[in-house]
Amino acid sequence: EGYAHGEGHGGGYWHGEGHGSHFISHVIKHKDKLALSADQVSALEKLQADFKKQYADIHAEEGAAHKELHALMHAENIDESGMHAVADKMSAAESKEIHAMVSTKIAAMKILTPEQRKKMKEQHDEMKKEKAPAKK
Repeated sequence: EGYAHGEGHGGGYWHGEGHGSHFISHVIKHKDKLALSADQVSALEKLQADFKKQYADIHAEEGAAHKELHALMHAENIDESGMHAVADKMSAAESKEIHAMVSTKIAAMKILTPEQRKKMKEQHDEMKKEKAPAKK
């Protein structure tokens, strides 16, 4: 059985591959509006590929720890220290994942010029307005 991300533990804004990779996909999708150079697109694509590999490695760590915890929780004998040790592994992987996403987004933003970052913020603000529920 596969490990469903977010199953049995917290999720939220930063959880999952989406945030780090989605930002880069969004920037590349709007490369014409942002007037990205070929070098910028290439750098962003490499950054995205690197992040996806890093994310896959972290996700595998999380999945292995989740399975290990599951096995310990269903074992005949209660291994309290073992369970806590695995919980620590899970927390460390979660932290590593969040830091990877933040670092990737920072690196992507550094590839853009200040004007391009301003345009991205304007697009983001506009998108948020469109998605916001209408006030009555």
